[in-house]
Amino acid sequence: MVAAKLTPVGTDPREITLARGLLVAFLLSFGPAVSNSFARFAYALILPAMRSDRQWSYSQAGSINTVNAFGYL
Repeated sequence: MVAAKLTPVGTDPREITLARGLLVAFLLSFGPAVSNSFARFAYALILPAMRSDRQWSYSQAGSINTVNAFGYL
């Protein structure tokens, strides 16, 4: 039984170029970026509920949201 090839026909698996490695690293960085974006957008949806449960004023909730936004910079 012959093992299946994982590389396309005509390519040498030892010839991994810098450009291909950078492309893989760039594409793998999308996972954390997408999950971080979901967390950022979900926070804005739960902020009104947090404000009413904690009995914050609008200025207090805005201050908390501003501090959270500065955390992403």
